[in-house]
Amino acid sequence: MNIRGYDVAVQQLSDRLGGGIVAYAPALRGCLADGKTEEEALENLQDAIHCWLETARSKGHPIPPTVTAQQPKRTTVDK
Repeated sequence: MNIRGYDVAVQQLSDRLGGGIVAYAPALRGCLADGKTEEEALENLQDAIHCWLETARSKGHPIPPTVTAQQPKRTTVDK
């Protein structure tokens, strides 16, 4: 899966980290969002990607190229 042309990774957070889901776009450094459900995290990530791209453009930073659609990568974080 991708959002706005960028691959998305989805991770289940352990209870130790408060639970929930974190979603991020690896190509967009620091661009991530969380939510109680995967759907909520992905919806929040759409806004985060929009803001990331808008900020990069306004500051003249390079925009990473987009990629073809894939399924989100799912892992569990327990740190």
